[in-house]
Amino acid sequence: MSYKRTAIISIILVAIFGVYFFHLKHSISLPKLSTQIKTTQADFELVWQDDFNGRTIDWSKWSKIDRNPPHWCRHMSKEDRLYDLRRGRLRLYCMRNDGWAKGDTAKVVTGGITTRDKFSFGFGKVEVRARMTSAMGCWPAIWIHSLERGDENPKRAEIDLLEHYNHDKIIHHTFHNYYNGYLKRQKREEYTFSHSVDVSKWNIYSVQILPDRLIMMVNDKVTAIYPKLQGSDVAGQFPFGTESFLLIDMQWANPWLKDLRPEQLPAWMDIDWVRVYKLR
Repeated sequence: MSYKRTAIISIILVAIFGVYFFHLKHSISLPKLSTQIKTTQADFELVWQDDFNGRTIDWSKWSKIDRNPPHWCRHMSKEDRLYDLRRGRLRLYCMRNDGWAKGDTAKVVTGGITTRDKFSFGFGKVEVRARMTSAMGCWPAIWIHSLERGDENPKRAEIDLLEHYNHDKIIHHTFHNYYNGYLKRQKREEYTFSHSVDVSKWNIYSVQILPDRLIMMVNDKVTAIYPKLQGSDVAGQFPFGTESFLLIDMQWANPWLKDLRPEQLPAWMDIDWVRVYKLR
């Protein structure tokens, strides 16, 4: 065998082993993460649901979201016109107020519901079947928040199953906590994720809240995983699984939504059903 041929074979072997060890190195953590807890539907027990099949919203389960200073709720209104229940679905509106909301100076008003103070949950799974329309400046969301509040609170936890901006062809999942929010110990791409979705169609948005990780899914396909980190310097990184409540709402005019087009309103989000399971 010639020296030249031997050299070529050696280079090929080095390249093959290099690729192999590269993939080995970058996949070491994944089997450890995925095999700690494997879940099936049998691992969850349905404990709460609403199919919106009644004539009125079940106010034993839900409350209308109050208006408050934070951007996400500063346009909230309890006007009945923003809450339309019919044909087995609840429609929440984002709508211009041209005087019909008497005494309200907000030019745009939004509707939203929450289980706060009526139902809370910990480890388990949440599923919401929803569809929505779009408008520039509109910002619908489906999310979970812990009973613990305050950005500086290590026990605060927030899971955004869905945030949709303007006419985007994508949605955003975000996992908020003291570690990545207040301390800023994680890069944004480590705790917020984007996924292509046609939001105008019915989709099932869900999250599994497990002791070692959070698994986000759209139509039963995994779209994001947020693992619990190990170590002595990760306080406040995984407060998830504590008692939390659900929020579903239309929102308007986040600071980074600069191009507001109220003439494109009304916009809305339809909710077909909501299901909450506990981890067995």
